[in-house]
Formats: sequence, structure tokens, C-alpha cells
Amino acid sequence: MRKRNKKINNFSEWIYYMLAYALVILIMTKAFDSVYIYPKYSFLICLLIVILLYILKKTVKPLLVILTIPITALTLGLFYLFINLFMLKLVDWMLLDLFNLNSFWAAFFFSVLISVANYLVDDTIEGIRKKWVM
Repeated sequence: MRKRNKKINNFSEWIYYMLAYALVILIMTKAFDSVYIYPKYSFLICLLIVILLYILKKTVKPLLVILTIPITALTLGLFYLFINLFMLKLVDWMLLDLFNLNSFWAAFFFSVLISVANYLVDDTIEGIRKKWVM
């Protein structure tokens, strides 16, 4: 029974992550003019972006991190932001006209803000987990 509750908690945390990231991406698209999401189904497209980023994070990103260890070490970890930028551009390419990153700098700041949002969402979930466990 305990294992089943843990799986439910993990699934509910995953849903929380997906919804929180979709909301963050939706807010960021409103903040940047050069980031475009098809307006008719904007929240659903944000969810699709988050799911694609999640899949890329679990499959492509570990390979990219391993391949770019030397340049990441030379830049003291700053190249890691460009890996996130590459994954965003890959999602941009996958979604064709539904999601467009038109400016390099907007995409760069978008990836930085997603990294910050990742920290905040992780911190929030950890706080909720500690509150409910104790």
C-alpha cells in the first residue's frame, strides 16, 4: 500500500510540474514579443511544449551534456544554458508554426527564465512535500 501511495504522489508531482511549467511558458510568451504561440489553443500548446521538453530532457539532454563536458568546463558551466537553448530551438522546429522563437536573445533569456522557474518549482514542490510528510 505504501508503494502505491508513493507512485500516486510522484504522478501528482509530475502533473504539478507540467502545469506549473506550462503556466510559466505561457507567461513568458506574453512577456516576449519575439516568442510566438498560436493564440487559439495557447495553454494546450504550452502543455505540448512542456511535454516535448520533458521528453528531450530525459533522452537528448544527457547525451548533449556528456558530449559538451569539455566546453562546459572551459566556460565554467555557462555553456549549459546553450544546451537548454538548443532544446528550445528543437521544440520550435518540431512544432512548426504553433511555437516560434524568432530572436536569439529572446530564446536565450527564455531558456534562462525556464532554468530559474525550474529552481522555483522544485523548491515549491520540496516545500509541499516536507509540509505533508511531517
